[in-house]
Amino acid sequence: VLAEVLPLDPDAGPLRPAPAAARRRALVRHLVPTVLLVGALWVGGLLLADPSGSVQGLAAAGTVALLALALASAEQSYIGLGWAATPVLVATRRGGWTRETSLVPVAKAQSTRLASSPFQRRVGLASLSIDVGGRGATPTVVDGDAEALDALRHLALDSTAARADEA
Repeated sequence: VLAEVLPLDPDAGPLRPAPAAARRRALVRHLVPTVLLVGALWVGGLLLADPSGSVQGLAAAGTVALLALALASAEQSYIGLGWAATPVLVATRRGGWTRETSLVPVAKAQSTRLASSPFQRRVGLASLSIDVGGRGATPTVVDGDAEALDALRHLALDSTAARADEA
């Protein structure tokens, strides 16, 4: 049904995965808050611990469970990152346990924003947001290769499909 509405290219292939540096960023994004939470719980647990040590055993099991959940969530977030582009369509995907895929006709792109934090620049990553006319969320490619996203940015704004209204 989607191919009837949007001009999809069946030969475009699957989405391009995020670079390996994005996996490390996902790990940091998920593990730092978890480690801070676990640290706070341990400090509170040690101050309230009973002499028998049963609270420490429960806290240790909870710590392992929280860290395992954070690792699994980080891996899912990394796997969920991707993008693809054709001359007439840009597809973005992100998310961990629930994934969000956005399909943007290039002709509807109003503007783009290529941004990178100091941590992203250090490893050659960036995030590209494509603003479209109308309602809805702004499709964003998170933690992609900065050079590839710059090329995608120019495709979204300079392609013949994007300039069709001007012609």
